[in-house]
Order: sequence, then structure tokens, then C-alpha cells
Amino acid sequence: MKTMQDIAEALDLSRLTVSSVINDCARERRISVATEQRVREYLDEIGYVPSRYARDLRDAPTDTAGLLYSGNLYTHLAEAFRRLSHAFEAPEALEVMLLPEAARDKGLREMIARRVSRLVWLHARNDDHEIYHPERVLPLLRRFPRMVIYNYRFGWGRLEEELLGAGVNLVGTDRCKSYRKLAERLRALGHKRVALTYLEVEEKLADAMRQTGLEVVVVPSAEKLGGPPFEQPGQELADWIIANRKRERLTAVCAGADETAGHAMVALLQHGISIPGDLSMVGHTDTPLAKAFAVPLASIRIPVDAMLGCTLTLLDGDDQARRHCFDSELIERESLGAAPGLQTKK
Repeated sequence: MKTMQDIAEALDLSRLTVSSVINDCARERRISVATEQRVREYLDEIGYVPSRYARDLRDAPTDTAGLLYSGNLYTHLAEAFRRLSHAFEAPEALEVMLLPEAARDKGLREMIARRVSRLVWLHARNDDHEIYHPERVLPLLRRFPRMVIYNYRFGWGRLEEELLGAGVNLVGTDRCKSYRKLAERLRALGHKRVALTYLEVEEKLADAMRQTGLEVVVVPSAEKLGGPPFEQPGQELADWIIANRKRERLTAVCAGADETAGHAMVALLQHGISIPGDLSMVGHTDTPLAKAFAVPLASIRIPVDAMLGCTLTLLDGDDQARRHCFDSELIERESLGAAPGLQTKK
């Protein structure tokens, strides 16, 4: 860890100037905005944490837990966040932060500053999107005696071994395995050619499904179709299906979110497409909404209970950092049925 003098020399500034910025006294000392910004950018680059916090961590043992939530507010992650925040007997010893994606390394430094010893990072996306600067983030993760990344997407990230090496427990699911199992079930129901849309990783999941012999047509993702809220991508997914279903000989659609699938299903029903008579529909996550749609939605259930139980056990123990990979389950409801006869246009 660089000292304040090291930072001052690297920036060709006085130690007093650097100290003023670190201690939020730049305005009082009449330090220019440009200089303050230059110092803060350098502190971000090197992952600097003020030494007084490091001293507190060394000299004063703590048992403070922290929840760090970054990225999209997915329904199952929001539920996990709520349940974790209520799982601690002493809420006054719980630090909570909800951050935009670009600020996650700053959030980790802030958790260190708050003397958090047990941290759960609720991981919304894959490594490429969650950890922009691993050279800055990994050293910060090593500062936590107990650290869990919740909802890790096994097989998608590029930093799995590095995270384990930094002492981080990974708790999550293997979505590729889940979609292979879904493909096997679709084939058993007579489906031969299905559509798939899943934000950012359609091709990975499509390849996993194709290993079973199923033909998979990749639909533009929700991000390309307009992004959240879910109603717009759901409507545009329905529009794509209406325009392409017969030509592509599709008998089922696998959507990457229950909400998107639900909005698409409503639009398809209004267009006169029978579900599951003409087309089966499958979502992902199995939110409470899934069984409340006009046609209850089949969905891949993320094992939230088991993952949360594992996470809490890891926070209370000193288990060596390792992978904790759970199996998802296909919940069959009325939106999933046997494949209809292929419809072709003469």
C-alpha cells in the first residue's frame, strides 16, 4: 500500500495537498478542483484506503457485516438482499450499500473504511461487467477476512481462479447446465426448434442447448430491444416472434427474465397466438409473478433458499474459499406444453 508521501511524489504535489484531498479538506485549503480531481483519480487507480482505517482494522477487531449490491435490480437479487439484511441479530452492526456498476471498487474501499469484516457482494452480472479493473478490485477483496460473492455465474466469468485466490467464496449457479436440462425437457416434449433471448450471453446458452440436438434461434437481447423496464423488451420480443415464428418454425421461446416473458406472452395472446397450443413459453428466475400470469409461466427457479443458507454459513465460519455451485430447477406450468405440428407457409 502506497503511503501519502509516495502518492505526493508520484503526482508531484505536496504531502499537505494530498492529505487535504484525502481528508476532504480541499475546499478549506483552497485546492483547485482540477488538482483535487487528479488526486482522486490516482487514489482510485491504486485502490488507496486511508491509513487510519487500515490501522483501525489491524488494532481493533470487529464483527461488522456488509452487503454490497451493484448493478441491475433483478427480482431474485432484491429478495436475497432483503432476506440477508434481516438475517443478522444486530442490525446496527450491518453496513449496506447500493451502488451503480461503475462505483463498485469505491464501494469496496468504503466498506473497508467502515471496518466491515464479513462482506456479501450481490453479483448481478458476469465478471466482465462486474469487475472492470481487477488489478484494483482483487487487492481490496483480500482485505476482508470473510468474503462471499452471491449469485456468481459459473462458467461465464474470466476471474474465477483469481477470485478464489483472493480468498473469496463463490456462491451461485451454472446457467449453461440449467439450459441444457431445459433443452432436454423441450426435446422430450417434441420441440425441435426454439427461440432464446438472454441479456449478453445468448450465444453461450444457445450452444449449451444445442449440445442436446435442439435447434436454437438467438433473438436480439432485451438490451438490444430497448432495455428495461421489462414491458418494452417484452412487447418487442412478441413483435419479433409474430414476425418470425412461422418462417423460423418455432414452437417454444425461452426468455431470460420472467418479466420479459410475461409481457411478451400477454402481447402474443392478444394477437391470437395460443399458449401453449401454438407456442410454449419459458422464463427464468421463477419470480412470484410467474404463476400469477393469465397463463402461469414455466420458469427456471434459482435456488435462493439454499444459496442464502450457504452464504450465511460461510460468513459464520472460516471455510477455505471455494466454489459453491447449486443446481437450478425447471418449474413446469401451463405455458409449457408439447410441441404443436410445425406450421409452414405455402
